Amino acid sequence: MKLKFKKIRLLFFSLIVLPGCFFFCKHYFQYYDLITYHTSVQADSLSLLNGVGQVNFLPNENHDVLIQCVVTYKGSDPYSFSEKTKHIDLTPHIENNTIYVEAMAEDLNYWQWLDENIDDSDISLNYFIRLPSYIKHLKVVNNVGDINITDLSLSLDLELSVGNIDCSNMSVLGSSNIVLKNGNLDFSADLLSNIDTVFHYVEFGDINFFADTFVDVSRMFNKVGQGNIECILPPKTSYVIDNTLLSELAFPADAEILFDDKLLSEETLSAMQRNNTLIGNHVDLGRVLVK
Repeated sequence: MKLKFKKIRLLFFSLIVLPGCFFFCKHYFQYYDLITYHTSVQADSLSLLNGVGQVNFLPNENHDVLIQCVVTYKGSDPYSFSEKTKHIDLTPHIENNTIYVEAMAEDLNYWQWLDENIDDSDISLNYFIRLPSYIKHLKVVNNVGDINITDLSLSLDLELSVGNIDCSNMSVLGSSNIVLKNGNLDFSADLLSNIDTVFHYVEFGDINFFADTFVDVSRMFNKVGQGNIECILPPKTSYVIDNTLLSELAFPADAEILFDDKLLSEETLSAMQRNNTLIGNHVDLGRVLVK
């Protein structure tokens, strides 16, 4: 599938947000159009690495991957703003059928460059990305900021330290692995299909899970350290529900995004039939509601 990158636009501004209005600390804007990245490649995955900022994904009906990044500066010093952004490069690169989106500066990860040369205060990178249907896998690693994904059909690997994750009207194909340290996970899927294991882990916060249809889903696990789980399962589907399977498992806050099946160590239930889905939900401190 041919892939084209449109212009990546950076909007640099300084603002304070108050309910219902915007006040600018300094009356200046800096707006840049980066050099257009335009090439024909084969790609079926997108991987994004970010430090601070919101990440948003929506579908695109044509064959283009559209990437916009808004760089927000909350400080009031124009010189500091200029120094922090003068070397930033958001040009994606493609390798092994994967589009890699990572801010760079002088051949370093942008956030690493800020830490080593200035500081990373008052800066956030907010991504708005539209994906065509041939992108079948999405991996996002973010430190601080929400992840929002809407109306896409693909497999998911998501990792976030602080913020909320909202996956709405998804068709998840193949896998869904989500790790969130501090925040809430809202996950709604029209379809989960051909999945060996769904694994969602929140250390501090809630999981709200809804699925309309399961097709060949072998196992689904939701685990919360401190918080609540509400799990609404599709009707007319055969389940074996055992919420004790995860009770003894301890996943560190920096757990890897892809889990080894040996960590799950689920019991073999003799009563299981071929097309049953094994469901496990566990909260260390909080409540679980399954319906």
